[in-house]
Amino acid sequence: MTKRIERRFIGASAALLVLAALAQPALAWGVSHGASGTGPKGHSWSRDSNVTGGGGSWSRNSETTGPNGKGFSTTATGACADGSCSAQSTTTGPDGNTWTKSKSLQATGTGGLTYGATTTGPNGKTVTTSETVQATGNGGWTVDKSVTGPNGQTATVTGTGTCAAGAGCGKTLTGTGPNGQTWSKTTSTQATGDNGVTRSSTTTYPNGLSKTTATTVQATGNGGWTTQSTTTGPAGGIWTTTGSGQYTPGAGVSAQSVTTAPNGAQATRNVWVTAE
Repeated sequence: MTKRIERRFIGASAALLVLAALAQPALAWGVSHGASGTGPKGHSWSRDSNVTGGGGSWSRNSETTGPNGKGFSTTATGACADGSCSAQSTTTGPDGNTWTKSKSLQATGTGGLTYGATTTGPNGKTVTTSETVQATGNGGWTVDKSVTGPNGQTATVTGTGTCAAGAGCGKTLTGTGPNGQTWSKTTSTQATGDNGVTRSSTTTYPNGLSKTTATTVQATGNGGWTTQSTTTGPAGGIWTTTGSGQYTPGAGVSAQSVTTAPNGAQATRNVWVTAE
């Protein structure tokens, strides 16, 4: 349950950033992006997506194909105007079942943003999310989020963060599940001074065990970079990820990574983004 809460929090925060970026009307534009990879057992998957927009509105079509050849398709539309954004999407599974999602983003006028989303499954049951991010001054902010599931139970996440010149950024989150159990996560990000960035995080679960991750992203010149990441799980197992990426003007962005599990099994991932 705690991992699902974390993933939903991360997803909603990413949605906040995407919707905020679309808040200003622009000329017609388009972006194609995709990803593919193999799992530790050699099974492969792929995802392709196209986003087009203009005048403050956008549309997206994506297709995800799993290792068994079955796919999920998503169509979405959205628009931004006068300090607010809204979006709607429909995802259809390989058996024809559909999920719909509506979400909104609103500037509060006091240095804050409110985000809301409702997801409706094939059986008509819903999951609702509400989140407020509020600037507190001097590079600080707070976040307050709740997720209510189809059975009416609610999980919450609260946290604070701050960024300061020369000191990097830090964030602390605390989540509480419907059963009252809590988890926490602290994250810090720091520029290295040689065109690199380090990021570390520690997640502590209700049973007191923790997971730590340390990541370094290093620019290599001419639009390239490398990544190195190590995650130590609650039981002491270690996962390592190495990767690289390249931005080429006129050609877009591409990146590759390999993750190695404690037992030596590997998973690969490739992503690309191209402006149209």
